[in-house]
Amino acid sequence: MLPLDLVYSITDHCSFEDLTLLCLLDKYFYRATIHLLYKHVHLEDTKSTGLFCRTIVEGRPDLRAYPKAIVLCTPWSHLKEMNTPLANSIRAALELTPNLVDLTLSVTSSNFTTMFKDAHYPFLLRSFTGPLHASAGFADFLNSQTFVEEINVLPAPRGLSLQRIRSNAFPKLQSLSSNFQTLCHFIPSRPLSRVKCTRLLTSEFEAFGELLSRSASPVRQLEITLVRPRSAMLSVVQDLLDKLQGVSSSIEHLSIALSFPLDFVSRHSSIYARLKQRRSTFDGFSELRTAVSKFPLIKSFYLEHERCVNDIPPEFCHSRPPPCIMAPLPTDIIRCIADYCPPYSVCSLALLNKEFSDTFTPLLYTDVKLGNRKSIDTFCNSIISGRPELRNYPRVISFSPKKTLIKVLYTLATLIRQALSLTANLVDLTLLLPSKVIKIIFRNAQYHFTLQKFSSPLITNARFSRFLLEQSEIQELIILRDVRGTINVGTSIRNPDKKLLPKLHSISANYDTLRSIIPGRPITSVSTGVSILEVPHFQSFGALLAQSSVRIVSFSLCISCAPFLLSAVMNHLFGTLEENHVVPQNLAVTIVFPERMSPNPQLLFPHIQECLQLMKLSALTGLEQLVIAGRECPALLELEFYHTITDLSIFTLMTESCSTLKRVSIFGKDFER
Repeated sequence: MLPLDLVYSITDHCSFEDLTLLCLLDKYFYRATIHLLYKHVHLEDTKSTGLFCRTIVEGRPDLRAYPKAIVLCTPWSHLKEMNTPLANSIRAALELTPNLVDLTLSVTSSNFTTMFKDAHYPFLLRSFTGPLHASAGFADFLNSQTFVEEINVLPAPRGLSLQRIRSNAFPKLQSLSSNFQTLCHFIPSRPLSRVKCTRLLTSEFEAFGELLSRSASPVRQLEITLVRPRSAMLSVVQDLLDKLQGVSSSIEHLSIALSFPLDFVSRHSSIYARLKQRRSTFDGFSELRTAVSKFPLIKSFYLEHERCVNDIPPEFCHSRPPPCIMAPLPTDIIRCIADYCPPYSVCSLALLNKEFSDTFTPLLYTDVKLGNRKSIDTFCNSIISGRPELRNYPRVISFSPKKTLIKVLYTLATLIRQALSLTANLVDLTLLLPSKVIKIIFRNAQYHFTLQKFSSPLITNARFSRFLLEQSEIQELIILRDVRGTINVGTSIRNPDKKLLPKLHSISANYDTLRSIIPGRPITSVSTGVSILEVPHFQSFGALLAQSSVRIVSFSLCISCAPFLLSAVMNHLFGTLEENHVVPQNLAVTIVFPERMSPNPQLLFPHIQECLQLMKLSALTGLEQLVIAGRECPALLELEFYHTITDLSIFTLMTESCSTLKRVSIFGKDFER
């Protein structure tokens, strides 16, 4: 599965909607990301508020530990729906969230009374945003929050009596945003480093400057909103800066916003037009710069207004940067996702958003495995009728439908032929289909791809033979059984052209096909697949392997014989290979026991033990890996052999006989030097 650190890297680049879809992929992603969904909760209407509260109260207990920040932002259109039962639900949910550190509330005063009356909240906030409504329970709640570092006070129609807040409350308060009256009560003797005054009149300038000097720590960031500066705007700002000289030595960031009355904006198409009528206003900019230069530590100064018009000159209106846009997920992380996720998870990720779709679609179409009628039909129609760029993505295609009627496959053959004719970058093709269907696929077909690997049953068809002759870059060829029967000897390649498959390195086929293909070609890997190599063919097969133009590195075959002849047959095989100077590095032998053999492992085990002990591996000097396995053998035999082979010191005998042998696997038991 995808590592957790990689999952969390994904979530850093996901929006809330994407995170929700990611959580629904499967149980693993759900367990890994569910706490992120509940970490920051933003409730914008009464329905979502009710669902969240019901989930916290009635849902799984572990969900209650996840919320770190809750924003309860009720629009004006929903205020009438904020009734007492919903307020009680909010209180019940908040009483079950012990790890909450950030709380934002914007509800009416009547709901505040209900939410904080006789409430016992277990959390200790670091940040609180909300109106200071008149409520005794709310005042007690604020007095109990001794770890609050940030408070943002919203306007309230009926304000709280500030005398209810103890003078020693909020000992760790560092950031405060409120009107001037609230600041007068909170600033003294508290270690504030950031202060925002949401409403300041010109008559309060001098008192505001003195108030800032009473903070227990230097104020470094200051934001002020000036109310109703109708005329001499820059002179008003300069007057404010003069009143702040008492704290000018510590201020690093200063922002001043001008709050214009509505009639001022409505009467003029732009504030710039208003300023043009007052030439003296522009003359004040030089004095303003001089006043700002008296702040020795100043790093940034913003002068702006709340209702910005586009044609305001930059020196008067500072345009705030647009909200931070979610950064795209790095390509290397996306590739790691595809490596760890199963195909269905990659499909789900591709549906998250357009960016993920554009990135994952090429990965989904690179390696395509089609195992039923519906998938074949959908893929072929996408290639034929879909976006043209889809045709460049497939590199590996496997047609292997199971339990599909032959009549249905006939109808799909034409679609498969059209789709393959449009895939120019295909390098690996598997056709696990009936021979008659493959004939239809190659009938009058013009394919533009160049294969490196091809897996298919052999068929007697001139166009199929011409196709193999055209595919001169094929390096691996796997001849499959016909899905409607076994490989027919008559379908093997007879008298092949010398130009056929000149770069073939690996082949898996029956004996007759191998006899036609191997001579003169640079084949390094040979396998008989599921076909059984008969004992009388051992001698001729060894001579056949010697006809390869390069050394055989890997050799895999299936043999079948009576158990008591197993030792003789194996040594005969090794002797044949030695006689023809064929010594592969990797040798795999699959034993197929006769069907009429007794399933009693007690009758088989002695013969296998004898075979392993008498095996003449000295004839294969250069062999590095040996694999002996059984097909259709009794399960009890493998189990008994697995438990007893260690006691026989088989691996020691084999390595003493063949000094180059490094790894051995016998009926699933692995040994390594």
